[in-house]
Amino acid sequence: MKVNSSEKLVISTYNVFGGGPFAEERLPLLQAAFKSPLPHDIVLLQEATPTIRKAIQHLSGLNYSWTKSDTLPEGRKFAVHAGELCCLSRYPILESRLIRNGSWHDDGIVRHVIDTTTLSGSTLVVYNVHLSGGSYGKKEQDILKKKQLRVEELLDLKASLSQDNQAIVAGDFNFDSDQANNCPEKALLPVNCFNNCQDLWLSLKKSETGYTESTSQNPLRRYLKPNQKREARFDKIMILNSNQIKAEDIRRMGTDPGNQATVDSENTFCLMASDHFGLSATLSFQS
Repeated sequence: MKVNSSEKLVISTYNVFGGGPFAEERLPLLQAAFKSPLPHDIVLLQEATPTIRKAIQHLSGLNYSWTKSDTLPEGRKFAVHAGELCCLSRYPILESRLIRNGSWHDDGIVRHVIDTTTLSGSTLVVYNVHLSGGSYGKKEQDILKKKQLRVEELLDLKASLSQDNQAIVAGDFNFDSDQANNCPEKALLPVNCFNNCQDLWLSLKKSETGYTESTSQNPLRRYLKPNQKREARFDKIMILNSNQIKAEDIRRMGTDPGNQATVDSENTFCLMASDHFGLSATLSFQS
């Protein structure tokens, strides 16, 4: 089917750190991060509280939503104080299936089928990924366990992707794939497992670092983890079978600082929307 290639689709991924400190004060900064020349069409969130989800959904005019708690059986539901995986969409969400449950509401892997037939002539498979993390300050044996968990999670993702002709994979992968010696799980990233898969940041802005976790650029992260000294691309947007989808642009979100936050009489810092920077990509479909 011939598709009007002038039609754009904007897809975004953002770990919004919903359960973190200064959540109320950070909400206007998160809302500002979603204001852009082109409207967001699909938004994949990690660690999103109901307050954040509703605010972004209202601002962006996204009528369809899914949260991880919609899918979990009753026995696994509990208070979503730290946020959860969430998909917001301008187009109907036809199917949502957890590929990996994860240990909490805010992690795991979910596969969505979205009805983009009016835009591209077919449905679109989108994965929201939040791999195991939380190893800051932990013992070496705990860090190794997290790495093994990420290996298992990526194997599940690979198995699911092998059944898809085309897909977008986005989210927080919780490791620095630019540091291969320290991250053996890099070999299992979709871009390294499938011939026709691209990491949009590397394809479009390879000359720029694109850090989404940055102690030097993000005062909130520096306040939370002063000894971390991390500069890494934890968050990614990848396309499988990129011959059918053209990536036109990708940018970071939430890089503008807000007002001063006061910790005590001697400590203040500039608030940021989250301890991560988000990513937003503009795509078009090829006939």
